Amino acid sequence: MRRVGEIPQMGYGTWQREGVACFRGVIDALEVGYRHIDTAEGYNNEEFVGTALVESGLKRDEVWITTKVAPESFGPGQVRPHVEASLEKLRLDQVDLLLLHYPSIGDEYAIEDYMAQFVAVCEAGLTRHLGVSNFTVPYIDKALALLGDRPIFTNQIELHPYLANRTIVDHCRAKGIGLTLFPAGARPGDGRSGSHRDRRSAWRDAGPGHAGLADGGGLCGDPVCGQPRADRGKLRGRRAGTHRDGTRPDRGTRQGDAAGRRAVVPAMGRVSVAWALPERSPYPDTAAL
Repeated sequence: MRRVGEIPQMGYGTWQREGVACFRGVIDALEVGYRHIDTAEGYNNEEFVGTALVESGLKRDEVWITTKVAPESFGPGQVRPHVEASLEKLRLDQVDLLLLHYPSIGDEYAIEDYMAQFVAVCEAGLTRHLGVSNFTVPYIDKALALLGDRPIFTNQIELHPYLANRTIVDHCRAKGIGLTLFPAGARPGDGRSGSHRDRRSAWRDAGPGHAGLADGGGLCGDPVCGQPRADRGKLRGRRAGTHRDGTRPDRGTRQGDAAGRRAVVPAMGRVSVAWALPERSPYPDTAAL
């Protein structure tokens, strides 16, 4: 698996993957070569990710694990217990990357306090790297001021040809902060993406930088990490929804049986490392961030 810096270029995002579907999705992703798994406290699936990691038989240093702490867990003295709970579910002593999922909603908790808590968690060795998610320019600047010499590894934001977010992209680039994108291709039915043909046309017309984001390609520029979502269909020669022996699962058994036979989850989430956007986007700059 190709890496950009420390992080694998492609990875599997588990948002909206719960229970057995999450477990099977992670197992299959690891089997076909993914080595970067993205989860979160708020996804309610960390224990299934952890079980899949154990069942995969892979060594700890072979898989990059990212998780996130939900903003309702930012209260005084709350961050470390929530991180420890996530680690217990993931069956890990340490994650590779810990993100603040959002700034405190409505500034319910003081950023000075919860950033200090995250620094303490990092210093305690519960994560190798510290990052943020959905942070706007003002929150990025506040976080940087509070962290001092400690870097922000990434800012995970929505970014794709339909949402350029040039302001936050340029600001993070100027500050030396990597970006994690979700989704790198707008999804069908989300009210913005139009038909599949329209999306394909948009990718074709977007220019090499955007095509690189779609394909997880390596273009010269600043490292950017992204979360495109794969279409339904084949994964390593198997139809989605079939067992490894080619049989269809019983429709009444949640896509598999208790003996552990598993099916490919039809729609996969994934994380890819791509590169910085081109200087000129064919889409309007909707940088509300």
